[in-house]
Amino acid sequence: METMTAQQAIEKLEKYKTAAEFAENIYDTELHNACISALDKQIPKAPRKTTIFEGTQAEKLAAKGLKNYETYKCPVCSWIVADRSFITGIKISNFCENCGQALETEITKE
Repeated sequence: METMTAQQAIEKLEKYKTAAEFAENIYDTELHNACISALDKQIPKAPRKTTIFEGTQAEKLAAKGLKNYETYKCPVCSWIVADRSFITGIKISNFCENCGQALETEITKE
């Protein structure tokens, strides 16, 4: 028996939800949505390349002539997920410590 991937389980649950909308009184949509959310967090997503400070904070920093370093943030909650070292360079965490989202750890050159 093959193991179902998180993505396959999400797709199957979405089909069940559509079919169960007619029988809403016997279907727990809150539980259904929680299952999809938990499965979705297991699928690694690419971290977002950005700077430590963004928006008005970045503007204030620039106005003071201070440097705003590049980093990587969680695509779900914007938590910083990269460690920077002079020896090893940038290392991406396997998951976000804040929300639990699985992350792609390979950094692609842009």
